[in-house]
Amino acid sequence: MTALAVGVGASLGFLYGFLAPEIREFFGVDRARAGLLVSAYFGATGVMSILSGFIADRVSAKRVVATAIGVLAVMVFVAAGSNAYWTLLLVSILGGACYAPINTGTNVALANVVPIEKRGAASNAKTMGVPLLVSFGAFFAPVVGQAFSWRVPLIACAIVAVVAFVAALVIMPNVTSIKRGEVGRKPPKGFWRVPIAAFFLLIGSQPVYSWSISFLVEDMNAGKFQAGSVVGVASLIGAVNMVLLGRMSDRLGLSSRRTFLMGLTLTLSLAQFVITAGENLWIGVVIVGIVLAIVTQLAAIGTMHALIIDLCPGAAGRGSGLTMTGYYLGALAAPVSFGFITDRVGYPWAWAYCGVCAAFSMLFFWSTKWVRRDAPATATA
Repeated sequence: MTALAVGVGASLGFLYGFLAPEIREFFGVDRARAGLLVSAYFGATGVMSILSGFIADRVSAKRVVATAIGVLAVMVFVAAGSNAYWTLLLVSILGGACYAPINTGTNVALANVVPIEKRGAASNAKTMGVPLLVSFGAFFAPVVGQAFSWRVPLIACAIVAVVAFVAALVIMPNVTSIKRGEVGRKPPKGFWRVPIAAFFLLIGSQPVYSWSISFLVEDMNAGKFQAGSVVGVASLIGAVNMVLLGRMSDRLGLSSRRTFLMGLTLTLSLAQFVITAGENLWIGVVIVGIVLAIVTQLAAIGTMHALIIDLCPGAAGRGSGLTMTGYYLGALAAPVSFGFITDRVGYPWAWAYCGVCAAFSMLFFWSTKWVRRDAPATATA
């Protein structure tokens, strides 16, 4: 259920990236404004994350997640019927704001029902919902959008959101982080390092989803179906590896989980530099770089959620909210800045920019060794 929830929550933002050529043609906008739709979506998620963290610690996960998915479904239907760019941008902001309580609410649910020795696998299984739904979008959205209309993939997304809304009402556990009358705990001292690491992780990795298809079509002369298949297959491979790598991080424990994150973000940085040299390499090498970047990004995100709960189990909502603020501020900056750099100096410099940011993410994950772990709190069901 948590996988379906976060997959639906993220899907509209990714669809804007996959349908960027069709949206640009229909509305007559440049790459930066097409990227702004993705940036605004995830940026709104970041702005709402701290507030949603407070709410998720006090209101049951079922109510928080189901309400957010219901509103998001309405927003996607509105986006599918839009005839003005600014309406699409407004929907992007409102829909992105709904994704924040989905993230924090599902983390509260995991903190309550999953034991610590299985938390890495559970967090990665939850986050796996994003690449699974994104893989379908990458396979079909560019082709369907070109053949029929960019509206058709959005309508399909809205229908899936309605299904997720019903499932959340039926399946999501009715749990909170704080007992009635208790004062909520704060994340531990030094926890600010995690949101900053998340910020650089997103800048260094999000464009591999939003811009890989356009890059392969425009710079590497690939067809739209072939380009979409690369991202789709990479997402499926990443989804499978997320659970396997999550189990590995569970066996390693908390201190080694940080080291594991450092290894993942270092590999992500190196993969981005492989893509940087794309114009001078055989396209097969570039595809390997894209696949490796997607796999390591997904595993890093899932493991990061486990690290959040490890460090502040008594304030999972607030810790998640703070981290997601940094995370989605990175998502706000990534697509539009990548599009801007590409328009000015080309794709290679934009991919190099991503590689440097991924390296900064690794450094901040390393610095979390100075964060003192919070004592666990008793949750109420």
